[in-house]
Amino acid sequence: EKAYSEMADALDKKAKFQDEMWEKQNDPSFRLDMKAVIDNGTEGYLLAKKMDSIYKAKIDISSRLALDNLRLGFEILYEAGKKNYDVSRDYIMAEMIAKIQTGYNKKMILFAHNAHIALKPILVDGMGGYIKKKYGKEYYAMATFTGFGTYSATTAPRAVKKNEYKAYSLPEQMKNSWEEKL
Repeated sequence: EKAYSEMADALDKKAKFQDEMWEKQNDPSFRLDMKAVIDNGTEGYLLAKKMDSIYKAKIDISSRLALDNLRLGFEILYEAGKKNYDVSRDYIMAEMIAKIQTGYNKKMILFAHNAHIALKPILVDGMGGYIKKKYGKEYYAMATFTGFGTYSATTAPRAVKKNEYKAYSLPEQMKNSWEEKL
């Protein structure tokens, strides 16, 4: 359908602009125009919402979830444009997890940083808390840790596809710590 293709192309441009602004923030000389980012995000959010209302029943589950992911990705900016700062990345992640689970109606195993899967806020508000509210006793959070070996990291402020990652050794475990005992 021509209208669908045109809207999908416009949505693609909105998403690429957001990705470009995120990536450019790794350049210390770049100055972010937050108004342009919020305006673009608001337009992307409204466009994704419009497409959802028109095409939701006409597209397959994978396409619906991709559209949901785009809409949710723009939602924080849309809300920021209305001066509502209560919508967080962890809330958005929990919403997307619920949409995937509902869409496929299957059990899920979700791997994420402990701070994200936690039932109560740690460093962030906690995706796990949002998921727990929705699924109750059906949601279990299990923490993990790595006691030895290496990890990879980038020194760039923003994680993007072009980042260079290097391997680093984990520090030695503290004597008599839980890590050492486990």
